[in-house]
Amino acid sequence: MRFVLFVMNKVDNKQRTRSESKWAKYQILKSLPDLIPYLPATQRFTRRNLWQFIAKYGTVMLKPTLGHSGYGIIQVSRLEKYRYALQKEDRKIILDGKQAVYEQIDKMILDQSYLVQQRIPLAQIEKRPFDIRVVVSRANKDTARKIKGMFAKVAEEGYVITNVASQVIPVKQAIESSNLKPDSIQKLIRKIELVCLVAARYLCSFYPSQNMIGLDIGLDRDAQVWIIEANFKPSMKPFLLLKRRSEPQK
Repeated sequence: MRFVLFVMNKVDNKQRTRSESKWAKYQILKSLPDLIPYLPATQRFTRRNLWQFIAKYGTVMLKPTLGHSGYGIIQVSRLEKYRYALQKEDRKIILDGKQAVYEQIDKMILDQSYLVQQRIPLAQIEKRPFDIRVVVSRANKDTARKIKGMFAKVAEEGYVITNVASQVIPVKQAIESSNLKPDSIQKLIRKIELVCLVAARYLCSFYPSQNMIGLDIGLDRDAQVWIIEANFKPSMKPFLLLKRRSEPQK
């Protein structure tokens, strides 16, 4: 796959959006054809959209439109014809019937705006899912955006999302330790970088004052790259942690 890394810095004012919600950023990314293959199917959460996604994907993720750090994310899975599992953090509930499921979700989301998203079966390390945070930044408005760094987050035992991470490790180490068997780890990492550069530069054409973007990247069991979401305030603490680990002990 070839990518066009040049993205116009100026976008028609009618296309601009001030919203920084997950839904707004998803719609922007989806409007670039090159990125569509890397985006999980996503819709606004409604009763109809929930059951359509469950019917198609079996398992979905419900996310607050304005959430961060994994707060409020709910996984909904179809177990049998009329039986479903809901998981929030490390708590799982088994329910029978669509009505019971919807009523439970309604209690959990408390009238917040939510999205429903296709669940990506993330690659695993010792049976724990992991994803990759890639940070794209620029020094100022006159410099080009570049990859500042990346790291892998491994989920804590019992969790289905990586925001509660048991480990933060280098990406190459994560892929080598995982159940993935890519033809070339370097080519896979380069593909991740290219996808993130395209996504970040395109997002920044709508948010020109944004100097730093964190992209959460999932790899499924076939090593397919997925843009799970974009974050405008990515934490830099994991980079400091990795740097300290790599420094020789005195």
